[in-house]
Amino acid sequence: MTGPDIAVDRSSPVPLYFQVAQQFAAAIQRGELAPGDRLDSELQLADRLGLSRPTVRQAIQHLVNKGLIVRRRGVGTQVVRGEIRRAVELTSLHDDLVRAGQQPSTWRRHPGGTG
Repeated sequence: MTGPDIAVDRSSPVPLYFQVAQQFAAAIQRGELAPGDRLDSELQLADRLGLSRPTVRQAIQHLVNKGLIVRRRGVGTQVVRGEIRRAVELTSLHDDLVRAGQQPSTWRRHPGGTG
């Protein structure tokens, strides 16, 4: 696998490993790298990008830590299934009950009582 085009800016204050990791993450999110796709070896990536192997290893580890790729002995480094994204919203019990078709109220007559 050749992978996405990655360019690093050596004059940037952003660490090289982070630049590489960000570009791989963006390629995964754009779908250029699909779940199950294999990445080149550390040596191949280092050679292709003109970086040291420890820098590439750190970029890969960053992606592993974010859950975007996984390393498997005998298989290599692969893109994992995309993360599930759900909208997060805070709602009240009242809103949840209304959405469920209920009619919430603030008090209820006690069964068998007069009140």
